Amino acid sequence: MMLVIILLFACQGTSSLDVNDGDTDEPEGPQFSFALDEVHSIELELSEAGHDALIEDPYEYTPADVTIDGFEYEDVGLRLKGMWGSFIPIDSDDSYWGNGVPNKSAFIVKFDAFVEDQRHQGMEKLTINNMIQDVSRIHEYTGYSLFREGGVAAPRVTYSKVALNGAEKGLYLIVEPEDSDVFLDEWYGTNKGTLYEGVYGVDLYEWTVWEYDQDNGKDKSKEDLMELAKLLDQYFDGNASYDDVLEEVDMDQYLTFAATELYLGHWDGYVWSANNYRIHHHPDGKWTFLPWGLDQTFEDSLGSYAGVFSSTGPHFWGGRMHQVCFASQECLLDLQQAYDDVFERVDEMDLTAVAAEAWEVVGDIAVEEAETYGDVNWTYWARDQVDSFIDYRSEEIEEWLPCLNGEEVDHDGDGFNGCTEDCNDYDQAVFPGAAEICNIVDDDCDGELDESPECPRCVEEKGFDGEEYLLCFDRMEWRDAQDQCHDEGGELASFHDQKTWEDLSWTAWDLLGDEWMWIGLNDRDVEGQYVWADGSDLDFTVLEDWNNEDADCVFNTPWAWYPSWCSEQLMSICRIF
Repeated sequence: MMLVIILLFACQGTSSLDVNDGDTDEPEGPQFSFALDEVHSIELELSEAGHDALIEDPYEYTPADVTIDGFEYEDVGLRLKGMWGSFIPIDSDDSYWGNGVPNKSAFIVKFDAFVEDQRHQGMEKLTINNMIQDVSRIHEYTGYSLFREGGVAAPRVTYSKVALNGAEKGLYLIVEPEDSDVFLDEWYGTNKGTLYEGVYGVDLYEWTVWEYDQDNGKDKSKEDLMELAKLLDQYFDGNASYDDVLEEVDMDQYLTFAATELYLGHWDGYVWSANNYRIHHHPDGKWTFLPWGLDQTFEDSLGSYAGVFSSTGPHFWGGRMHQVCFASQECLLDLQQAYDDVFERVDEMDLTAVAAEAWEVVGDIAVEEAETYGDVNWTYWARDQVDSFIDYRSEEIEEWLPCLNGEEVDHDGDGFNGCTEDCNDYDQAVFPGAAEICNIVDDDCDGELDESPECPRCVEEKGFDGEEYLLCFDRMEWRDAQDQCHDEGGELASFHDQKTWEDLSWTAWDLLGDEWMWIGLNDRDVEGQYVWADGSDLDFTVLEDWNNEDADCVFNTPWAWYPSWCSEQLMSICRIF
């Protein structure tokens, strides 16, 4: 049996599994267009054996045939793409995501996977994103446009519409591959540099260098990346200066990259979360950063300080290169200027108009999908949210920029400096030394919630599944958290459906302040065999296993579950029986 996927498309992207050695010849003939003047057509034909192969190993290329705008190609490679939040299995029959057509797997088509030098209009690959985490459908087009306007190497994108076996699968996005020769030559004048991809938890530390995926470059030793990590170690140890960092890193480019990420509210990017990024080393020059994964932008203000910093001090705990900047007053002054440049750029290019360009192309499709499969009001809200975000974002950030040059702010007029002392500078009742009351607020700015003895230690929440849960905010080891749940008449939480997990996770994240929280999942008895502490079936999982034998207990975030050391001091979620 053949699966036919009809895609009305327009973009292409990269895979961390594919390494470009930089030896590809210049593309000849007409080049693929990322203009928003048409919706393209793709038909994928996948055999039953290929379908089964993608069930068995969704990230391994399997042979398929493809027709793109009438151009036919045999034996291309087809695989799925995406991780937690965006991955939909090829055989999914009950996954409703993104306020549109359900069961939308995302794909990568690699033209030369089985046929040497096969290309489509200069393109080696097509990355076909399902956009299930962007209800507006315009976040990535708008966000990447802002990066490119600032001179940051960022992909072009356009849209597609997909049907599987004649059934419409909805609107997709095609993203230009950042590891292609065309892209690298355009931005760096050569395709000979090394390019590395970083995912969550992988940053410029010696112990994580080997976790980077190499997307380009003949030298696979990662020695250049290791040298950069060692330089940052020396910097924080006091054995290297900021000038030494400037010798190796294009900090002007980095600060433009960073200020743009933070302006966009890219909570899932490098600066805020050390995720979704690439780093490029020019053979004759310096290191630069590239953005990725902008689907969840234009919504999150990034904490109490609009992303300008993470906590009073001011301090920053995100990507390591940004921590480098916060250790240098010279860099902080340059960062302040980089923000001002972004604000000016947003006005000059009229970012709201850029968003409107994308909506003009996809708006009717997005609305039609939502009317058929979801909530059209959600789609309209997401579209309006982009304009609203752009309208207030510059002013929101500007309120905190004085902190970068040592000035003071006091938005609530309580006499405490919001840069260095007041943990909520918009509430006069919150300041260092204030009385703690039972309100799930750190009233006295000491990092602890509701310390008064009469305050309960947990907050009750009803799950989407109808079950009772407790969000417990005392930080403790996993075993102690389990004992606390027992005392409350329950167990450390287990989750058995996506909706309950998502809703409760975001409730906890918003209520308790971006905290990791223990849940019942663990492999304490048998390494690698994860079970729920309450003995229930593991019938749903978003576990991201780091294969660390010493990390036997699991904490929860709104996007995945992560193993960690059971001795970590974390908040917790209980399920009451």
